[in-house]
Amino acid sequence: MQSQGSQSQQNVHTTTLARAKTEILRVIEILIEKMPSDVVDLLVEVMDIIMYCIEGSLVKKKGLQECFPSICKFYMVGYCERSHRIAVGARQGSVAL
Repeated sequence: MQSQGSQSQQNVHTTTLARAKTEILRVIEILIEKMPSDVVDLLVEVMDIIMYCIEGSLVKKKGLQECFPSICKFYMVGYCERSHRIAVGARQGSVAL
């Protein structure tokens, strides 16, 4: 069970992250542009961050290419418009949906 102070501190972090979504996406775009080979090494984790920052219903409505086109330049990222699922391949050969 969390203490009141611990829970309050977690809420502050969550709120700060929620406010920073636009800036986080901008930083990821810059990283993709400037350091794509480094991003590939962490592609599954990067996609998790992107999906945290982009509203899921927006991706379903517009598609990943329109919502965050820079991630779509990696051939290991696929989006199925029919099922609204994203598949991301990792260098080690694993796939995350």
